[in-house]
Amino acid sequence: MATIALDVPAVRPERNFFLGMALLCLVISAAGFWRTFYLSPWYGTKVLTPIVQLHGGVMTAWVLFFLLQTALARAARVDLHRRWGMVGLLLAGAVGATGLATVLTTLGAGRLDHSVPVAAFLIFPIGLSLMFWLLIGCAAYWVRDPQTHKRLMLLGTLAAMATPIARLRLPFLPPAALGGNLAVIGLIAPLVLHDLAALKRIHPATLWGGGFVAAMLPLRLLIARTAPWQAFVAWLGAT
Repeated sequence: MATIALDVPAVRPERNFFLGMALLCLVISAAGFWRTFYLSPWYGTKVLTPIVQLHGGVMTAWVLFFLLQTALARAARVDLHRRWGMVGLLLAGAVGATGLATVLTTLGAGRLDHSVPVAAFLIFPIGLSLMFWLLIGCAAYWVRDPQTHKRLMLLGTLAAMATPIARLRLPFLPPAALGGNLAVIGLIAPLVLHDLAALKRIHPATLWGGGFVAAMLPLRLLIARTAPWQAFVAWLGAT
């Protein structure tokens, strides 16, 4: 009994941390899409296409699902947490699929943002969908390792926050996707600090998962300049 009593205070701060990060993701998502999605009719923004509405709804469901799962973990309801796992996999698949469909639909309608080169514009949302899938897929693979699982789930969700952060157009960040992705890299810092405080080291999932998220920014910029990517963009009909 004494051992259990000593363990509880150590566990509670960790569960509070992940719940707090889930709430932060919810706030970022709501703030980024407040005018352009959630209250778009009241703010007179452009009419959203069905695929954009679907993607927005699915992404909202994912953020709420992530919050629910962290809340269940904090309440020690592991049974319910695991029961909802398959729903999470389906939602994760839908998030990436509708994200790619949104890009392709935007491309087909000729509504790309031509303020930046098309190849660079396309690499960010396509890369984001693949990055999200990979991180959440790895989290599902390591579901029986709670420390690895929860960190990869958080990193995958944080990666998806690049889009709403870009919509906020914060003055201290570069515009568009570049600023959103730089902010996401900054959001990994609390997880690193949490690991150092709780574990006295950086957890391997934080190290390689966070490193992957950070490396994907320069990697995508480099890929966007390669001949194969340029050919792929031309094949899509974006040039």
